[in-house]
Amino acid sequence: MIKHLIKNALAQLYPPVYTRGVLILNYHSVNPDHEFSLPPAEFERQMIFLKEHYKVISLSDYGKGPVSPGVQVVITFDDGYEDNYIHAFPILKRLNMPATIFLTTDFVCKGVNIAKDWLVYNGLRPLQEAHIKEMLGSAISIGSHGQTHAHGAALSEEAFAMELHQSQNMLEHTF
Repeated sequence: MIKHLIKNALAQLYPPVYTRGVLILNYHSVNPDHEFSLPPAEFERQMIFLKEHYKVISLSDYGKGPVSPGVQVVITFDDGYEDNYIHAFPILKRLNMPATIFLTTDFVCKGVNIAKDWLVYNGLRPLQEAHIKEMLGSAISIGSHGQTHAHGAALSEEAFAMELHQSQNMLEHTF
């Protein structure tokens, strides 16, 4: 009770910075055992906060047109780490919150180690096809984060387009 009163008093003194629009939050890894990952307890705390204070919408709902008054939040993940399924998905499912996972298809579908150029994520495993299919049966959607996790700014326009096209093609044929 006292905690609730203090929280409300602080909200009156320090109103949120955002009062309307859409915030798109991007996560990578939710893992208790990896030094560069967000611990599951902290992820859960953040999701509860978002659910209590904002309207959480899917990326596809955001893309359908004008947003309603107030602040909406879209939750996304990059790369397609297995811990998105193991640790984040149960929290999102229990709280009935949508999210989009952008998959790097060579990592997820071919087992290529994308961490070779992103050492902070070294040791994290890719999502498994069965996990992705199970999540697709809930409020989780998938999208393309490229084929090889290449540095987009370093690619030619043609190579960048090919990276996205091949990734999208693989997603459409796999899922």
